[in-house]
Amino acid sequence: MEKVSVLMSVYRNEKAPYLRKAIQSMLTQTVMPAEIVIVADGPLTSALEKVLQDYQCQYPDIFSIYYLAQNHGLAYALAYGLQRCKCNLVARMDTDDIAVPQRLAWSLQAMAAHHYDIYGGQTAEFDGNENNIIAHRTVPLKQADIMRFAHRRNPMNHMSVMYRRDKILKIGNYRSFNGFEDYDLWVRALQAGYQFGNDNRVFVYVRAGKEMMARRGGLDYLKRNIKMRFLFYKEHFYDWQDLLITTLGISVTNLMPEKLRYLIYYKLLRK
Repeated sequence: MEKVSVLMSVYRNEKAPYLRKAIQSMLTQTVMPAEIVIVADGPLTSALEKVLQDYQCQYPDIFSIYYLAQNHGLAYALAYGLQRCKCNLVARMDTDDIAVPQRLAWSLQAMAAHHYDIYGGQTAEFDGNENNIIAHRTVPLKQADIMRFAHRRNPMNHMSVMYRRDKILKIGNYRSFNGFEDYDLWVRALQAGYQFGNDNRVFVYVRAGKEMMARRGGLDYLKRNIKMRFLFYKEHFYDWQDLLITTLGISVTNLMPEKLRYLIYYKLLRK
């Protein structure tokens, strides 16, 4: 079975217990990763530093930790880390989520059997602790459905994805779209003809709730969202109908009161 690198990025506002739990979920996989690459995106708190140092001391052959002098944002940190991954298969993982133990095994089996370039799974969103599931983010399974879905919404769950490093570097790696760097990457990969798939099983438990909703609203978030969708149009992924429908839709949801946005997300857009 092909070896895999795990790619993570951490910054100072994250919580040390969450980071430890995320890392531990990757170390208890049924198939162990060959390496775990973590990019520290700017100075960290002493608590976060301790977590990283503990694991690097305990697993010196697995952990590669890179420190950036200042915070650049997730896209830059992931691009930096991806260039330094040793394995061609790379599994993305967020530093506050929890992977199911079979996640890497399921991805490796699927990618070997079907020659996917990018493969992900479903996510279960929880508030507080992973037993309090409030929603599932369900994404389509097959290439044609993923392509169709991508014309309206992000077709992959970023923190669940495994991809081929050489293919991602070939299309330019992550670009700096704060909050949308993964969606931008999938669109470029679809345009390049890469093979996508999603598993119907939950791969990752994702921290959600009101904090996540707060990040997904406001004028600045809307501006960045619209900028990305105009780029999709400019680069011939969207037609004018796609641009009009999505721009109107996100304008309403991004600017509505947080409580109403929470209701829309968890009653209509999530299952």
